[in-house]
Amino acid sequence: MSPSSPRGHPTTWPTPWTGSVHSPPARRPGSAAADASSSTSPTTPSAPGGESPGSKASAPSTYDRLHEVLGDADVTLTPVLDLAQRRRVDAYEHPEVVKDHVWVQTGGDHFPFTPRTATRDGVDFDHAVPYDDTGPPGQTGPHNSGPLRRRHHRTKTYGGFTTRVVGPGRHLWRTPHGQAFLVDHTGTRRVPDHQASAMAEAIEDGVELHFTPTLLEYVPV
Repeated sequence: MSPSSPRGHPTTWPTPWTGSVHSPPARRPGSAAADASSSTSPTTPSAPGGESPGSKASAPSTYDRLHEVLGDADVTLTPVLDLAQRRRVDAYEHPEVVKDHVWVQTGGDHFPFTPRTATRDGVDFDHAVPYDDTGPPGQTGPHNSGPLRRRHHRTKTYGGFTTRVVGPGRHLWRTPHGQAFLVDHTGTRRVPDHQASAMAEAIEDGVELHFTPTLLEYVPV
């Protein structure tokens, strides 16, 4: 017969899997029944080894998870590229991180009217304003660089073309005959001389000029 409570009602506990009743377990010092703080909640099962699921010891590492998903695949991990950083170096050569920045920011060969079909390994990273050994520090960076196929690089160098970076991914070109073209993510468009001059002068002070479509004076090409 089950023991009775002070009010005379039987004190029984239905087990969750059969619905049967049993007497309360003996309360021993240090046992889970005697110390509620050491008991495990039914909704929070213990992990193997007695660790809770959220504990550091039982949580698999990122490496273990990647290995489980990727197996023996050949994978290269690269850090996230923050385009908000102003990467500049004093050397003539572009470090790989600067090349990555310039490539992602520009999106391809930025010579006027060129399709964006070039690959990162198929371009030169050209200084918009030619590098000067006796010039100021920090000449190499996204602010003064753009990807060009080799033939376009040579055309710029020997054909009388000039270019300026007038904003992230925005390249202002001038031809040997003085025509101005703006190359950005929308493609290439010719711009009036006074707007080209204004953009080139403003960028010297770190200001990017954008002309809205309603104000932009399109010039037939």
